[in-house]
Amino acid sequence: LMKRILVLTALFLAAVSVSRAADPPTYKAGGVSLVLPAPGPEFEEVGDKLRTTVFELFAPSTNRLVSAYATTPVLADLRAGKAVPDAGAYALVEMVRATEYADVSREYFEKVHNGMQTQLGSILDNKLGDVQAEMNMRLKAIDAGKLDLSKPEMLGEFFGKADSVGFGIVMSVTLKGRSGVTTAGIGCVRVKQRLVLAYLYTPYKGQESVAWVAKNLETWTDA
Repeated sequence: LMKRILVLTALFLAAVSVSRAADPPTYKAGGVSLVLPAPGPEFEEVGDKLRTTVFELFAPSTNRLVSAYATTPVLADLRAGKAVPDAGAYALVEMVRATEYADVSREYFEKVHNGMQTQLGSILDNKLGDVQAEMNMRLKAIDAGKLDLSKPEMLGEFFGKADSVGFGIVMSVTLKGRSGVTTAGIGCVRVKQRLVLAYLYTPYKGQESVAWVAKNLETWTDA
């Protein structure tokens, strides 16, 4: 009997260990704890070192980068110090510094949603030059080349719900003479009365890329 109890106890502890290992990590932001899962099984959170040295480059100074995700093969190369000419799909979670600690009611979130529906295109157009200049300053400091961003093409609203909304854009990106087209999903989520921004990127390869971003952005923000 004692042997059976010990075996059952060991199995229970193993199950608890596996369950805890599978739990998505928690991040402190806006004075609250946020559970932020990866946008899909092919992604992993990049960790503190890469988040603050590499992926922080992609977040404007007006925002705070909370978490960042890359696909498992790309992340393995980055951790090994290998050059990654094509990052493939990746994702970022950010909060606007000016409103990070503000309580966001459902009514206020509806106003945010309506504003994004009518003004997102013009906001992106107006901010594009500032974002490009800021990123180029950061890239120059690490001798990473010059970045050129084209005017984004709006894809419209992917989804709109009580506490989440998602839009899509396509834009050309040139860095160190290498050009490509990126599909980006821009999500805005209300979590614990905080406003969280979720960005999902993948190289543009036609309509299937748009469909992939739309589907995975919605699934991610619903998680």
